[in-house]
Amino acid sequence: MTPQDREFARRAIQEGRLTVAQVTVLKDEVGRTGRPLADLARERGWLAPPAVTLESLAKKLPIFDIVQAASAALILVLLTLTVWWIVGRSRRDEQRDEDSLRRVMEAERLNQQVRHDYGLKVVEQREKGAQEALAKARTSMKAAEEKAVSAPDDPELYIRLVEASLGFNAYLDVHPEDAPVLTERARAWELRGIAERAIADLERACSLRPDLEPALRTRIETLRPRPPK
Repeated sequence: MTPQDREFARRAIQEGRLTVAQVTVLKDEVGRTGRPLADLARERGWLAPPAVTLESLAKKLPIFDIVQAASAALILVLLTLTVWWIVGRSRRDEQRDEDSLRRVMEAERLNQQVRHDYGLKVVEQREKGAQEALAKARTSMKAAEEKAVSAPDDPELYIRLVEASLGFNAYLDVHPEDAPVLTERARAWELRGIAERAIADLERACSLRPDLEPALRTRIETLRPRPPK
């Protein structure tokens, strides 16, 4: 045996890993094969395989292979960190986009609500104004009808008729297809001597309410200028 084999055998016996008998058998086999005593003991299962250490691994692996393995491990770590950062950033971006979208949608909802409320308010105000104008027009028209009978030359008659016309105009701006009110305004035009406007309102009322045409047609014909004989 070589000095290394004798030293290994001595330490193995002292540490209780091999018996004297086992060493004797191994010594004979070393003489026959020339192989290291430790290798033969491990092949027979008398010794456990040596623990892998960095020092032993460095002895077995070339330095280039060690550098390659370390580089691959470093790249794997960096790749893992990069993927983790990208995923985290993507989630943050998605959350920020969702928050921004919610804010935009909420702002749009509030804007629509304000416009809706404003539109309702405008409609209510216009309707209120139209009804007030119609009430005043009818009051003026009633007074004008009375004046037309009792004092047709009274200047107040003309004033009442103008007031009535203006009131009917304001109402019909909001409700242009109200046929009965068109006939009321036609009466104001008629009393003011503006026959063409009275006829236009009556014709319009007939087109909106055909059921009114029989009664209104007589008025229209009365207002039409008659050709000279």
